[in-house]
Amino acid sequence: MFIQKAVSLTKAIFSILIILLLSGLFQGISANRAIAAETVSEQTALPELQISQVVFSDSDQEVNEISGLLLWNSTSGSSTITSYTVYFLDQNKNKIGSQLVEVMHAPESGAIYNYPLPVKVLPTDAKYLGVFTKNSMGESLTAATVEIVDQGAPSNNTGGNTPPTPTPPIPTPTPTTSPPTPPVMGGGATGGFFQFAFEDLNPIRGHIHPLVTWSTSIESNYSGYKLTFLNQAGTELSSRDIAKLSNTPNPSVQYRIDMEESQIPADAVYIDIHPVDLVGNVVTEVFKMQIYDNTLQSPIENKLNSALSAPNFMLQSFYDNDVSLGKIGGYVSWLDASSADNGVTSYALYFVDSSNTKLQPIAEVARGNLTPPNQVLNYPNYGINLSYGTAIPLNAVRIGVYPKNAQGEGSVGSYLGLWDSILNVNSNYFEDVDPKLNQISGRLHYTPSIDQKNIKNYRVTFSGDFLGIPIQGSELSFSKGQQTYNWIINQSKIPTDAKFIEVSAVNENGDINTLGNFTLYDNISAEANSTYPLDQGAGNTINVLYFNDFDGDAKEIGGSLSFGQLIPNNRDILHYDLFFADNQGQRIKPILSFPSNKTGYYQTSIPMKTRVPDNTVNLVVYGVSEFGESRFVQIDLEDRVYSAPLTSNQINITNNKEGTADTISITGLDMTDIVSVYRDANSINPFLTSTSRDNPTSHTFQVDQLGTTAGSLFFTIQRNFGIPSVKVQKSYEAEPTTPTSSGGSGGGGMGPVELFNWDIDNHNGKIRITSSIDAEQLKKLSESQFSSGQREIPIDLRATAAGYDFQMSSKLINDIKNKKDDAVLAIITPLGTTRISFHELQEAVKAHGGTDATNIKVSIDALPVNDQISLEHTITSLGGASVGKALSYELSLMDGNKTVATVDTFSEFVGHMMLLPKDFKLNAGETLTGAVWDPTTKKLITVPLTFTPEKDGNPAYVTLWRQGNSIYTVYKTHKSFADIKDDNFAKADIESLAASNVVQGFEDGTFRPDTKVTRAEFATLLVRGLGLKANSSSEQKFSDVNAEDWFSQSVYTAVNVGLIHGYEDGTFLPNQSITHQEAITMISNALQFINASTKLEGAERTRFMAKLLELSLQVDNWASESAALAVKYQIIGANNGVSFQKGAVTTRGETAVWIHKLLQNAEWPGK
Repeated sequence: MFIQKAVSLTKAIFSILIILLLSGLFQGISANRAIAAETVSEQTALPELQISQVVFSDSDQEVNEISGLLLWNSTSGSSTITSYTVYFLDQNKNKIGSQLVEVMHAPESGAIYNYPLPVKVLPTDAKYLGVFTKNSMGESLTAATVEIVDQGAPSNNTGGNTPPTPTPPIPTPTPTTSPPTPPVMGGGATGGFFQFAFEDLNPIRGHIHPLVTWSTSIESNYSGYKLTFLNQAGTELSSRDIAKLSNTPNPSVQYRIDMEESQIPADAVYIDIHPVDLVGNVVTEVFKMQIYDNTLQSPIENKLNSALSAPNFMLQSFYDNDVSLGKIGGYVSWLDASSADNGVTSYALYFVDSSNTKLQPIAEVARGNLTPPNQVLNYPNYGINLSYGTAIPLNAVRIGVYPKNAQGEGSVGSYLGLWDSILNVNSNYFEDVDPKLNQISGRLHYTPSIDQKNIKNYRVTFSGDFLGIPIQGSELSFSKGQQTYNWIINQSKIPTDAKFIEVSAVNENGDINTLGNFTLYDNISAEANSTYPLDQGAGNTINVLYFNDFDGDAKEIGGSLSFGQLIPNNRDILHYDLFFADNQGQRIKPILSFPSNKTGYYQTSIPMKTRVPDNTVNLVVYGVSEFGESRFVQIDLEDRVYSAPLTSNQINITNNKEGTADTISITGLDMTDIVSVYRDANSINPFLTSTSRDNPTSHTFQVDQLGTTAGSLFFTIQRNFGIPSVKVQKSYEAEPTTPTSSGGSGGGGMGPVELFNWDIDNHNGKIRITSSIDAEQLKKLSESQFSSGQREIPIDLRATAAGYDFQMSSKLINDIKNKKDDAVLAIITPLGTTRISFHELQEAVKAHGGTDATNIKVSIDALPVNDQISLEHTITSLGGASVGKALSYELSLMDGNKTVATVDTFSEFVGHMMLLPKDFKLNAGETLTGAVWDPTTKKLITVPLTFTPEKDGNPAYVTLWRQGNSIYTVYKTHKSFADIKDDNFAKADIESLAASNVVQGFEDGTFRPDTKVTRAEFATLLVRGLGLKANSSSEQKFSDVNAEDWFSQSVYTAVNVGLIHGYEDGTFLPNQSITHQEAITMISNALQFINASTKLEGAERTRFMAKLLELSLQVDNWASESAALAVKYQIIGANNGVSFQKGAVTTRGETAVWIHKLLQNAEWPGK
């Protein structure tokens, strides 16, 4: 889950903190700390700079303002310093204005200072923050500086001025998707941050072929670089100037300096990179890298020196960033606490087995004394970068580091576990599934990111205030053997004072590999918003709040949450609480509560599938002390969705004859796209991943052999560092029976004919999926469907996007209609689905003058944000609550790219399906209502709705029925009436129709269910219930229905669609009470209007006519067919509380029952 991105200023801050925390030496120095009462050396001169590191991250979102945490590190020998002063500096690093702050010096050597800089307005020429040292004689002549990056300023895409998205602090690096160089933090007077590495390309002992690579996030600040070789004492032996590659705006441009072996001086032990600033000054040392000798293809050293004892190493680690099974590539590092005079001149690295028997050499490195400037422990630091693709020897389970001198290698080394990474996304997280306060039901989710072959078992431990110091007796053990793990961590297993949980892998030798550590929390999402008073003295207690959503579903989040606690602060914080909030920071709903710890480090996960409440814009965190809560810190909530998937047309698989490599080609890519290939749909680990490529728009994999038979592969794509898409399947053919031409261009071709075509249109970051189908594809799809008894032609576009289009030729519509008269076209998307009969499509083309050259286009879109907000306001004003988001369904006739006509009406009902949110719930008495929304008039018109509950893992959905396309929405509400008691036979029907605005009550809050209904009133309610648009035009005119009558449009609409008829004398008698048999006749006409196939014929007619007699339901001959149909659909004779009598006057309560049953029981087309 926790994907690390490029090194940024924020990441550098956390890197410093983590290094210090893990060594147990973190010291928070208060900005208001007084000078210690110690004797200070006599001060007779200005102080030296004596600062090795400055870091600043702006947390203020306003333009031309900054605020945030400013950190720096004092070096040894700073006893003549009494304080530190901070200024704004210009381009030439001259002071601007007066000092911003003065921070008192702490007598401890190597202290870390962190000062929460309050909001400051940026002067016009300010480019840097500068930290000066100070004593009684004045300030240092120079400053340690860091470039100011104003987070509120818009990006100008110049590369060096806009930092990447902040990355959460993770003590154990997560494997990345491309070969990384070891993260190295710059320092000195630049404040720059670099990644760079040294690599020996020659695997033969005694021969070094140096490759030096580096990149920086502030490339625009430099005019070039100086590469230097140094001996063990740090003396420069030779140097080389490196010109800047270009003035590219890309901040991640990588330098690769491939040198000859002869270019390394004989005594060179270190190599260093010095940036050159824009005016030609060589910047202070960034970081030395130790030169090592690659020995991977050299023999095992058989000359032993038993006098050399095992080395004493600290913080040994190896991080494999190559996710290929059986291969490694990464960084081996350690601190050497061995005695300096133990006779060791170098160290030799080997792959070893579980008995520590040497299997294969890896590298040798000279004994050194390198101590990076930001390292707290004063021990030499070693780091070796293993090339990607380094094969792991058979039976290798550890890496052994052996001491060596001229007399040979020591027989005993220092060992660390060898862990083979196989997954480039870390999906480990802890969650509390109990939403109540002080009740924790923990789940620890883990997907193996390393090969489990060398794992004996998994270990889960708990730590208190300090991460990495396990609480005694808290260890839990779990066996291996699964593809995914969901360990239950009940509250009884969690120590009372636990603040962190950590999961590790353990091998047979007892080596431990930390896989993830998380801050424990309490899920409080079922609680009410807290009401603590504002603690006026607390100030801001939180820094660098960060959240990264890895739940790809819209309106749901779940992912990595982290923040730092300002150390020091002037309050003892008891806990931190996280909330959903609106755009003003007002709390909407609580999420999590974190107990305070002493590391100031908080990282965990918001549970996956956490539903985002309506109106949420931000996440906010408050610190709570005994005095109340602090001011909140907020970030914008980015609800990320799955990357739009590859289309089948972008993938080409060629299965060549044995002897020629098979190829998998993907086209239509952007530079940042990462494609992964899987053997099967359920596989977690890809067997191919495009980590880098020369061509920005395509990538080709070479595969030894896919196999002789036909098969399928599955593909995902990660776009712009987002969430990988859902898997897309692509079939390939069997190997050809004749040899293919060289290069594998033949044989495989495009594989089987795809069911339809689709493509992706990315417009300003908004993904739109466009699709179409040709004659051959439609022939194959229709034959497959019709032969299996299906009448539906499914176009499945279930890939995340903002909108969807599907086009097909009107000629193909006729072809399908001729094959199967009742065929239906179904456009299926994650937003919603529409089903339109080919008959309706054919009629639409004819009605608008279309020809065989005309295309029909079906579009499904989410509503624009402003329209959605306006819609929700209207729903709220009606006492309702929106359920999900509104969708627009459109049908257009196209002539090429030109829209010829928009089809708004159909002759039959069309179903528009909308998925309901996963947390959807109807409370007692609530009704779901479907409606058409007019954004111009801001009015809702109710349409019939059918509800399909969740079943067998399939989500719940509703289908809205209407004779046309429009904007559709769903909401829930509740209506009740003072005179409708619980025992009223029509209570549920009345309240449901009232909630849907089909029926209404009176001003006194009553419904009056026993009031008689007239023919005009019944026609009006029936038209409203069916969602018909009232229309006064009709060829038939009644002498007693005038245009100015309130009911005229409803009556004539009902007449037009065949629901009602008048009398022979040309009257309608609108004010005459409607009898039961007249009402049921209208209901039966409505059943047939909804679906023309709804009729009684043959034996079925006989059966239901007999049923009328059996139920003693007497009707006149003219109403008998209608009554029998009403019996079939359980509208009458179904114990629904209505006693049917043909001549009885129909009441309001009976009308509600019959119309509600009509809408519930009708056979909607294609349902």
